[in-house]
Amino acid sequence: MLFIFLLCALSCFGQSKEDLEKYQGYIAKQTRELEALDDSYLKAETYSTRAGFYLLSNDFENALRDANSFLDLLTVVDMDDYARTTAMSSAHALKANIYLRQKDFDLVTYELRQALNIKPKNLGAYKISVEKALFQGKYNAAISDIARWADINNELGRSYDRAQPFQKLTIAYISLQDMANAKEYFTVYRANKEDLDRVFTLDDNELKNIFTFLDAKNYDKALTEVTKLIKQNKRTSESERVEHISQYYAELVLASYIAEQAGNFDLALSYCRKAQTLNPFPQKVNEFIQRLNSKIAVRNSADRTPPLVQVLKSYESDLNSGSTGDRYIQILGKATDQAGIKWVKVNDHLVSKVEQDGFFIADGIVPSGKVQVEVSDLNNNIIRKDISLTPTTSQDPENVPRRYHAVIIACENYRAYGFTHINTVDQAERLRVLLETKYGFRKNNIIPVYNGMYEDIVSQLSKKIESLGPDDNLIIYFSGHGKFMDTEEGRVGFWVPLNAQNQNDYISSNKINILLDSCKARQILIISDACFSASMASEEKNKQIPIDMSLGTRQILTSGNLETVPSRSYFLDAIINALSENTMRLLPAIRLHARIVEPVMDRTGKTPLLLYCGNSGNMGGQFQFKLD
Repeated sequence: MLFIFLLCALSCFGQSKEDLEKYQGYIAKQTRELEALDDSYLKAETYSTRAGFYLLSNDFENALRDANSFLDLLTVVDMDDYARTTAMSSAHALKANIYLRQKDFDLVTYELRQALNIKPKNLGAYKISVEKALFQGKYNAAISDIARWADINNELGRSYDRAQPFQKLTIAYISLQDMANAKEYFTVYRANKEDLDRVFTLDDNELKNIFTFLDAKNYDKALTEVTKLIKQNKRTSESERVEHISQYYAELVLASYIAEQAGNFDLALSYCRKAQTLNPFPQKVNEFIQRLNSKIAVRNSADRTPPLVQVLKSYESDLNSGSTGDRYIQILGKATDQAGIKWVKVNDHLVSKVEQDGFFIADGIVPSGKVQVEVSDLNNNIIRKDISLTPTTSQDPENVPRRYHAVIIACENYRAYGFTHINTVDQAERLRVLLETKYGFRKNNIIPVYNGMYEDIVSQLSKKIESLGPDDNLIIYFSGHGKFMDTEEGRVGFWVPLNAQNQNDYISSNKINILLDSCKARQILIISDACFSASMASEEKNKQIPIDMSLGTRQILTSGNLETVPSRSYFLDAIINALSENTMRLLPAIRLHARIVEPVMDRTGKTPLLLYCGNSGNMGGQFQFKLD
C-alpha cells in the first residue's frame, strides 16, 4: 500500500494549529524511521508518507524533496509493473498538488500530464486539474475534466465518490452565473451526497434555500440567505488554498447575481469587485462588471431625485463654563438614495463616516439656533434640511447623575502549556489611571484584577455587579488569552485566566451573560482585548445604531473578530489615545469605535468590532464616557 497516503494527502483539509502540531509529530516519526531503514521499498513508502505530511504542514520545499526521492526509489524498488505505474502516477499527482498550493500553474500542468500519461484513470490527477481550472476561471476545461472524473468513478464503481463531481459542477456554473445548470447539478449532488459532508464546501441547506427563492423570484430573501452564507464562510476567504478561494469566489458571484436580479446594481457591482480582488484570474467577472456598469450608467443618466434624509435623534447642551452661547450637538441620522450617498454635511462640516446602510453620527460645536444637514447622492443631487435642537433638560443624559465603575482584568504571567507570556498589566494600569483622572471614575469604584485565577476574576466581577444600581455605568476590561468553540447550542467564547489548564478553568461567554443578566447597571461596556474576542458577543450581532443615548445597553468592544490578535495591544493603545485626545463632553462607544478602527487596522490588519452582548438589558442606548 505504498502510495495510499498520497491520495489521502490530496484531499485532507485539516489545517488547524492542533492539526499542524500533529503533522509535525508524524514528520519527526517518519524521519527517525528513515534513518534506521535499509530496505528500498520501505524507504520509498516512508518518503511518500512524509511528503504528504510536509504538504499538509505547508512545507512545500520538503514535500517536493521527498516526492522526488520517492520517484527516484520507484525506479529501483522490487515491485510489479502495475503497482509501480500506479505509484509513479500518484507521485506526479502529489507534485502537481504541491505546485498548485504554490500557484505555479505551468509546473502543475506538466506534472498532471506526467501523471495521466502514466495512468490515464488517475482520479487524484483529475481532481487537481479541476481545482486548477476553477481557480483560473477556465470553467469549460473544468467542466470537461469533471465529466471525465465522473466517468472514471462509474467505470470503477466508486459510489462513495459519485457526489463530489456534481459539487464542483455547481461551483463552476455558479461562477458562470448559469443558475439553471447550477441548480440542476446541485440537485444531483444532493441526491448522491451520502457521507460527503466532510469535503463539501458550499453550505448545503442555505444553497437549497437560495435556489428555492430564486425560482420564486423572491430576491430579497435569496439575498438574505446568500449574505448569511458569505458571512459564515468569511474565514474560508482568508485561506491560501485554491479550492477555498474558488468556493468563496463563487459565493460572491452568486450574491452579485441575486443583487442584480433584485435591481440593486451597486450592491451587485460591489460583490463582483470583491470577487475580482479575491481572485484576479477568472475573466468572466469582467463581463459581469461591464454589464453592471452599463445598467448603472443608464439609471444614473435619468436620476434627478435627491436623497432622503432622516434625523432620528438629536442632542444639544451648553458648553463648559465660559460659554459664549455656542452649543455642543450630537445628531443621529440616516441618508438613503438608490444611486448611493456621496457625502453628508452638518453646518458645512463633512461627516467623517457614513455607514453602508446610510446611518451617520455627527457631533460638534455650533452657534445657538438652527442646524442644517446636507446630503448629496453619487449623481450630485443634493437635499438640505434645517433642524431645531431642544436644549437638554434635567432628564437628558449629561445632567443625570451617574456613577462610573470598572473592573480591569489583565493576565500576563501564563505558565500553562500553549499560552505564552504577554504584556498586559502595564497597559491595563494606563487605562485605569486615565479613567480615574479624566472621566470621573473614583478610585474606590475601580477594581483591578491582575494575574488572577478563575475564582479571583469571577468573584470580583460578581462583587462589583451585585453592588450596582440603575444609576450606575460599568466598564469591564479583559486583556489576556482567548479561545472559542462551536457547540450544538451555538458559539461560545472564553477568556483564559492565569494558570488555566483546560476548558473548565476558562471564563465562558455564557458565564459573563449570566452575570450581566443579574446586573442592574444602566449601561455596560465590555472591552475584550484577546484572541477570538467576537465570540464573546451575543449570537445576534445587531448593528450599533443608538435609539437614545441615555437608554440601557450591554455592549462589547473587541480587538478583532474570530481571529488571533498581536500580543502587543495596539488595540488598547488606540483606545487610550482616543480617550486622551477626546474633547467631547459625552463620548458614545460608537464614536470611540469609529476613532480606533483605522489606527488598529493600520498596525495589525485586524478590525475592532462594536457588538451587543448579554441576554437582556439592551434598550438601544450607548455607553458614554463623560469628561470629568
